[in-house]
Amino acid sequence: MKNIKSKITVVVPVYNCENYISKCIDSILSQTFEEFTLILIDDGSKDLSGKVCDQYSKIDERIIVIHQENMGVSKTRRKGLEMAKSEYITFVDSDDYLDKYFLENMYKYAKDTNADMVCCNSIDIGANLPKNISITEDTLITKKEDLIYDYFLNKRYAFSIWGKVYKCNLLYDIEFPNIKYAEDTCIILNIFNKEPRVGLIKYSGYYYVQREQSATFNENDFKKIEGLLYRADIINKIVENINNNEFKIKARKEMNNVFFYAILSFSRDNKFDIEKLNLDSFYKYCINDFGIKFVLIKLFKINKNLTKKIINFIYNIKQSLKNKEKKNEIK
Repeated sequence: MKNIKSKITVVVPVYNCENYISKCIDSILSQTFEEFTLILIDDGSKDLSGKVCDQYSKIDERIIVIHQENMGVSKTRRKGLEMAKSEYITFVDSDDYLDKYFLENMYKYAKDTNADMVCCNSIDIGANLPKNISITEDTLITKKEDLIYDYFLNKRYAFSIWGKVYKCNLLYDIEFPNIKYAEDTCIILNIFNKEPRVGLIKYSGYYYVQREQSATFNENDFKKIEGLLYRADIINKIVENINNNEFKIKARKEMNNVFFYAILSFSRDNKFDIEKLNLDSFYKYCINDFGIKFVLIKLFKINKNLTKKIINFIYNIKQSLKNKEKKNEIK
């Protein structure tokens, strides 16, 4: 493997993207900031993506190409982090690309402010994209409460792992969950929980491209609920240690919404197995919430058998938690 000293490592997970990976790589190689290493990780692509990466590695010594069996984007990013030998790291999705000043501007702000993480605005390309609330002024955030507040405001930087430069040591003990939906936000929330110094800059340097076959918009209900439940669990655990009742209400509401989504999916699809979901956290945080009781009462009027199944399922969650508590007491 090449031993290249650099100030920033750029990690690109590559999977079946032969038609657009070149644009992504070209945008990285065209950076005005040149002291970087580019790690391209071919995650078991079935098309010519891996060969395209190999061709680029022959023309630029800063490029390292890894070929592996399919592991998923989270594990692939973690592998890139473990390979990095620089102080800073950034992640770029293979169908996205960068403004040529991205690394220069992000690195400069990180050094000037000693920020652990720097976030910029994205330029969205595609249809049916979620609302993008832009950063309007350069700001350095140092309080966890302010970061969580921006999460509840649905600000883009609080949800995506891309469009940022991180200190590598900030990420070493952060979990990169192996889920199919909301994995980016779970990582960011766990970072926020460490109360880092987060720099926000109004510069727009990351081109976010939404393609028709993107996994973000094509997951089945179960995988989506599984990811959203995982995210709701994280945000509820975080706000438990923050003295802000409004945050707790919002976090409970997020958990409740996921549960309602699960009930709806279960009711309209007999193949949806709600019992495979880990709803321990839902019971812990939300079972006494009036909204849950209200929904069950309404549901009972529409479908008594379904309501009985849901109530029985909730009861089983309760018994499962009690058994876990007893085992912990014995230990």
